[in-house]
Order: sequence, then C-alpha cells, then structure tokens
Amino acid sequence: MWTPTSLRLEPRTYSFVDSGGSMHDDLALVADGKELANRVRVTEWSEPEAQLVICDHCGISGCSVGDQVAVRRLGEFVAFLALPRGLRDRWRGDPAGGRPLSGSDRDSLCGSDSTEFAPPSWMHSRGGLLVRSAEWEALRAQHHVLPAWDRLRSASWTEVALQAQLEAPARVLGDPGWPLTGLGARVIATDPWLSVDELATVERLFGGHSETPAEVLEATTRPVTIILQEPLVTADLVCRAMDGRLGLWLAPGIAVAPG
Repeated sequence: MWTPTSLRLEPRTYSFVDSGGSMHDDLALVADGKELANRVRVTEWSEPEAQLVICDHCGISGCSVGDQVAVRRLGEFVAFLALPRGLRDRWRGDPAGGRPLSGSDRDSLCGSDSTEFAPPSWMHSRGGLLVRSAEWEALRAQHHVLPAWDRLRSASWTEVALQAQLEAPARVLGDPGWPLTGLGARVIATDPWLSVDELATVERLFGGHSETPAEVLEATTRPVTIILQEPLVTADLVCRAMDGRLGLWLAPGIAVAPG
C-alpha cells in the first residue's frame, strides 16, 4: 500500500456556469503531488462509499462513474480501500457456472473505468492509501473539512483482503472476491521458511466474506518473500507479527490480520 510522504489541502475554484450553476471555492486533497479528491467539502467522507473525484462540469456527486473508495479506520491509520462491490463486479464470472472470467476478459475489465464503483486509477499503480492518524488529524485541524479519524468506520477483513488481492502481482492471492486455493502447490520457496501448515493459514485468510474488523499488528522488520511458479513470481505478501501470527504485509513495519 501507499504511505505518502506529504499530504496537504490545496485551494481550488470551479465554475459551474455552463451547467446553470455558479463559481465555487473548494479544497483538493493532494498526496505526493497526486490529486486524490478534487472537492473535499462535498465529498461524503463518512458514507460507506465515497466518490473522490466529483464531476467538474456540474459539481454533483455521482454524476460521473468510478473513483469510489471506502474511507476506513485501520488501527492508527486512515485507509483508502477499493470497494468490494466495485471489485466483485469485475470478476463476477458466469452466474450460471460460478466460474471466474477468462484471463482476457478479466484484463479488459481491470483496465476499464466504466464500473460505477471502480477504484481510482492511481490505486492500480500505487495501491491503497495509508495515512497515519496523527497526520490526518493535523491536516483536519487546519480546515475542519475532513472527518475525524476516530469517527470513521472500521475496516473489515473482507475490505483489506480484497485490497491485498488487487495489489498482489500476477493475481497470486487469487482474483478479488474469490477464495485463494492451491497456493502451497505453486510455492517453490519462501524466505524465511513457511511450513505447509502456515501456507494453508495464508490461504484461509482469503477463505470468504467476513465483516470481522481487520487488526493492525506490529510486524517484524521484514516480510516473507514467496517465490511461486506458473507464472514465476517473487512477492512480499505476508509476514510474521511480533506475537507470532501470520498477517498480510501492508507496508514496512505494518501487518494486518483478522481481529
């Protein structure tokens, strides 16, 4: 996931005269120079689904499609995560047969922004966003337009697991919304070593829908590197927490597991 080095609010002025409106002053949320939200004052931050980019022609939320996220509290962080319904729609598969879409169909959907609840384009290249609560609250204190960190909804395990599946290279954690199976048979090596039982534990992290809150763990100093075949992929996906549990590696020093 993406942990930005800078986060700020920048003034913006929009003209909605052509659509029968007027001029409006607002603020944009910018991380590492990338505009995340163009109209902070009208973004529905505390709703289950928040559209970050509002139509700049009429200024009405929901006029355009996509750029939807779940803004959640995740431990001592604010997390911007892809919406489960936006990802599941892309890999729904054949309703009659219950199978995932083919690779070519899946790829075409992944690159499309036509889905109403699709995540922002930056999420495909940078991953979900993690902002420490202290940084979020410091920014909120300047303008009072952002929601309080401790008033946000807690991230569910399903939301975090889906985000991990979206970010994993070559879909090694399975298609978003689908159970992960056969991981042990594909693993060539791990560093540090994971036993067969531990690989089965990783599979169970993606076993199905769960509204259990996600719990942030104190991670060890390094992730577990997993080397898989078919296709040949090396990925840092999981880690051992300081208490010995296996969790997903989100960022240096940050792991997460079902609460």
